Amino acid sequence: MAFKNKFSQIKDNIQKEGYNLKEKSENMYEASKISFKIKSLQEEIDYYYKRIGRKVYKKYNKGKNVEEDYKKHCKSIEKIKKEVKVLEEKKLKYSDKKLCKYCGEEIYLYSDFCNHCGKEQ
Repeated sequence: MAFKNKFSQIKDNIQKEGYNLKEKSENMYEASKISFKIKSLQEEIDYYYKRIGRKVYKKYNKGKNVEEDYKKHCKSIEKIKKEVKVLEEKKLKYSDKKLCKYCGEEIYLYSDFCNHCGKEQ
């Protein structure tokens, strides 16, 4: 009888660990998908930076006013940056991290102080 109880406990522990492992791997998968999307959006931002730079430089060389022409690209960049921020916050749900209330850097979930700015959480 004691052997059956011990065997049952071992089986239960293996099932729990299997579930924990499954959950962690799912979280890692979701975080990876979000990271990939963030990288893609950051590449899109770089694209707009380059377009702005080319346009500004061409107009500058022609002696023209450059300010009005690149506002459209700047608005696109701001929109993408907002999307990146939302994704980064979503990604934190799948990890053991959070954002510092003061500087916005990633820190461990249960940190009492930020290791970037030093402020108490």
